[in-house]
Amino acid sequence: MKRSRRDWSRVVADHAASGNTVQEYCQSEGIHPNTFYKNRKTQGHAELVEIRPRSNVEGAAIVLNIGRYSMMIGSGFDPQLLKSVLEVIGELQ
Repeated sequence: MKRSRRDWSRVVADHAASGNTVQEYCQSEGIHPNTFYKNRKTQGHAELVEIRPRSNVEGAAIVLNIGRYSMMIGSGFDPQLLKSVLEVIGELQ
């Protein structure tokens, strides 16, 4: 069955919420693990990031929510450090 980007976003989120290993989740859903990994890699970063400005968070320019992780990022942040942190979080998803 061919899945759309939106479908893969749901699959990746469902796996993360399941608490199962990739192997266990894929077996229960009838997905080949290699297909899951490929789509998680290409899909994951597009769905990881939700950015909302918050004026009520003192000292933070933005609050970044990624799954169960949340970061407050102040003005003058190091873009390369943020990129590295997001890559690590992407690996955890």
